[in-house]
Amino acid sequence: MKRILLSLISITFAAFSFGQNQGLQDDRHVLARYRVITETAPQTLQALQRPQLEALFFATANNPVAATTPANIRKYDTPAGAIGYCFGRAMTAHLEARKLGLATASIKKLFIVGDLRSTSQPEWRFHVTTLVKGTDDWYAIDPIVNRVLRMRDWIRYVKSVWDRSNRAKLYITDADAVLPDLTFARPIPEETGAALIELNFNPDLRRAEGIVAIPVPGVERIYSVALPAKVKYFSSVLEPEASRFNFEEIRVGADVIPYKNYFEDLMGTLLGRNPRPAFKANSSEARQLSLGAGGGGSFNLNELLR
Repeated sequence: MKRILLSLISITFAAFSFGQNQGLQDDRHVLARYRVITETAPQTLQALQRPQLEALFFATANNPVAATTPANIRKYDTPAGAIGYCFGRAMTAHLEARKLGLATASIKKLFIVGDLRSTSQPEWRFHVTTLVKGTDDWYAIDPIVNRVLRMRDWIRYVKSVWDRSNRAKLYITDADAVLPDLTFARPIPEETGAALIELNFNPDLRRAEGIVAIPVPGVERIYSVALPAKVKYFSSVLEPEASRFNFEEIRVGADVIPYKNYFEDLMGTLLGRNPRPAFKANSSEARQLSLGAGGGGSFNLNELLR
């Protein structure tokens, strides 16, 4: 019996190790494909003209993986809307802009972080869009608003719909930032203000770390995020391996949720390969994850990651 038990333990550990190694290999494979676009696409354009902005929006909104279609929600985002993938659409816009030849310095990410809601119930904890430089202004490429908007108009729209309390914070980062670091996400009553994703995080106290308030005509305060704050508070593709954005799964507190091949399929569409068949999730992977209560009610993964 002891020998059998040890054999079972050995087999289980080997399978676990294989799964970990396979996930690591898949993640690095997607990273390599991401870098093919970001590092080899030309940087001949410093700004986009209006027809190019419209073409970029169309390519992002209609990408076979990033488009918010019922089929994609069923394939990548079960339970429906559990992840939301705003950061996937923002990555799509970033990479499509690089394919157009837009210089890296002319592409940014704009995050809005806070208790975002359009009703009395919490909905989102953050949202992100890609900003690209136009010939006369910075523009947001965000399919959720259905059109190309100047940055200040995007801010006004999003805040008017989801930030009626006017407490959310706005952060501009380099385009390689993907999402706020959610590793230390915790229920609202347990928040300490140490993580940027927390409601009581105070960016005005983080100037020495690289978070600086900048004046933007026509809008209220926006915070520019530079090193080392970007590494500390955001998950980025260009971070060291141990803390880099993982293309295979997302960690929210103690929970790990797979992306179900989303980013591998996305790179395939951008580099000329069709998406893989749907990922088969087991019941534990498909469960709705609760992160605790606070504010106007409980918030779950759906309310945190859209």
